[in-house]
Amino acid sequence: MKRHGSHPAMRVALASALAVALILSGCSSSGTCTRPEEAEDDTYPARTSPENVIEKLNLAYEYKDLDAYLDCLADDVTFYLCPDDVEPGEDPYWGKQVEESIHQNMFDVVDRISLMFTNAKKETLPGPDPGDPVTYKHLENTDLRITEGIMTYFANAPQEFLIQVDPSEEGPRGETLLEIVEWWDLSDWERPGGASSWSRVKSMFRVLNR
Repeated sequence: MKRHGSHPAMRVALASALAVALILSGCSSSGTCTRPEEAEDDTYPARTSPENVIEKLNLAYEYKDLDAYLDCLADDVTFYLCPDDVEPGEDPYWGKQVEESIHQNMFDVVDRISLMFTNAKKETLPGPDPGDPVTYKHLENTDLRITEGIMTYFANAPQEFLIQVDPSEEGPRGETLLEIVEWWDLSDWERPGGASSWSRVKSMFRVLNR
């Protein structure tokens, strides 16, 4: 029996279909594949600059994305409460575990979050000794509004972030990533009527665990 060669148009169609399948699977035509965990997420900027870290934190709050929020914080991050909100006998700071618990509660129950940072000052602080990590110090004016039912919680006190290199993770192409190592919620009583602190808002959702 005589075998007929495939029609040229059919060969082109099959080749196109194969190329699409390779792209969708994360593979190139040369056979090089990318694992799903290596794919880049365009939702958030990579933490390659202090500005990107703060922008990712901003977006994570608005999207109520706990994993993205925690990704901005160092494992040993310290959040320093506004001094005016520290109760007698309580610590004036807490760490990442408390941050995770607070935001799990918050993101699960609130309806909407709006957050805007406006940079007021930025500094680059080299370590005192050679080889010490550089610290990026950012002072951000803040407008935070959290809506839960008919209630809206508001915070407008300035925030100070200390940001350093993340020693445990790098970007998909080997980029240096940064993370927040200290976060200070500052008083600002120069505003008319004073300022509403972020500490007070966070503490409201911490109460849910008691």
